[in-house]
Amino acid sequence: MNYENSKIDLICQHCMDGSIIPIKFRVQDEDGVLQECHIKGYKDTSEAGMLSFDCNTIVNNMTKKVKIYTSQISNDGIWRVKF
Repeated sequence: MNYENSKIDLICQHCMDGSIIPIKFRVQDEDGVLQECHIKGYKDTSEAGMLSFDCNTIVNNMTKKVKIYTSQISNDGIWRVKF
């Protein structure tokens, strides 16, 4: 399945200083099953109007680089992933 721009459930930690630490996310596969991906490292790449993180995660026992992001302009609260 192509997970490009797929909606995800993002589990993150919100710190007292206002920063966000992504911990893991869940993405639905082609069978409708939620696949859980733990984030092993990240870099905040947010820009004006968009919260985004470049993350290292493990998918099928392989390390993958992904981008998770949400728009602050639309304010819909939907997080997405680019593999």
